Amino acid sequence: MMRILHGISYVCYITWAIITGSVTVITRLFRVGKPYAQPMIVEVPLRCATDLEVTLFASSITITPGTLVTAIAAGTSTTPPVLFVHALFEDSEESALEGLYDMESRLLAMTRGRGPAGSARTAASVENSVQQENAAAAENAEENAAENTSAGYPVTEHPTTREDQS
Repeated sequence: MMRILHGISYVCYITWAIITGSVTVITRLFRVGKPYAQPMIVEVPLRCATDLEVTLFASSITITPGTLVTAIAAGTSTTPPVLFVHALFEDSEESALEGLYDMESRLLAMTRGRGPAGSARTAASVENSVQQENAAAAENAEENAAENTSAGYPVTEHPTTREDQS
């Protein structure tokens, strides 16, 4: 039941973001003597864990006027996926990140039926929580590698590719 409510809320939120983004694009066209935009590319470390969450988040950003996902860096066992987002109308990187993290929190509430742990609202607190999660994941990876080595299993840092085999 909560996922349905969060889903309806997220659709309303995205619809509102599309409407306000469209109005911003149009009103900026008619500003005289002021710059049209302040374009920037921001790096957004994600709390999204699944491919579905990353895809939905990237699609939500791209469908919103004034923002576009330019690249996605895949995550590893110790680092989260990262989106590189082109934003046209934000005043600062901090304000762009806060809006993106708000959107991500709403998306995660919809897909998981609850908000992310800590449900942080500011960009600085989200980045701190991402760094803490990364540190914990790195410790777990090191422990797992030590366990596998002591159990006699080979541990490889990188999977072999066809080029390495020839």
